[in-house]
Amino acid sequence: MSETRQFDTGATRNSEEGKFDYEGFLCFRALERYAQYMHKHRHLDDGTLRDSDNWQQGIPLSVYVKSLWRHVIAVSKHNRGIPEKEPLEDALCGILFNTFGYLHEHLKSTDAKLAPFLKGGEVGAFSLTAPNLETSRVEEELSKVRDSAIVEEYAARFL
Repeated sequence: MSETRQFDTGATRNSEEGKFDYEGFLCFRALERYAQYMHKHRHLDDGTLRDSDNWQQGIPLSVYVKSLWRHVIAVSKHNRGIPEKEPLEDALCGILFNTFGYLHEHLKSTDAKLAPFLKGGEVGAFSLTAPNLETSRVEEELSKVRDSAIVEEYAARFL
C-alpha cells in the first residue's frame, strides 16, 4: 500500500508509486512538433479541413506500413547525407504518425478479440471477471494475441 503525500498547504494526494510518468516518458517539444505536423496535414487538396482524429476511424495496416517505409527511407537518407526533399522533422513525424496509427489499429483488434470476455462487454475495462467464464476459452483467446502488452495486463488480472 502506498503512502499519502501531504503538502505544506495541507492538501493531500496518493503516492505516485506505480503510476505512469508521462511527463518523464514523453518530450513536450517533440509532441508539439508532432502536433504541428498533424495540423498541417489536416488540410486536404480540395481545401477542406479534416477532423484531427479522422485517422482513428480506421486505416488499413498495409497503408500504415507502406507510408512508414517511405518516411524511414527519408530519415535514412538524411542520416547518410543523401539529398532528400522531405524535411527531416516531417519524416520523423511521419514515422510517429504511422507507428501510432498501426499501434492504434492493433490495440483495437486486440480489444475486439477480448470483448466477449470482458465484464459487460466493455472494451478497455481490464476486467475478465464475467460470470460463467471458461478459463480454457479465455486462455485460448489470449494465446492468439499474446504479443500485446494490453493482453498481458488482462491476463495478469484474470489468470
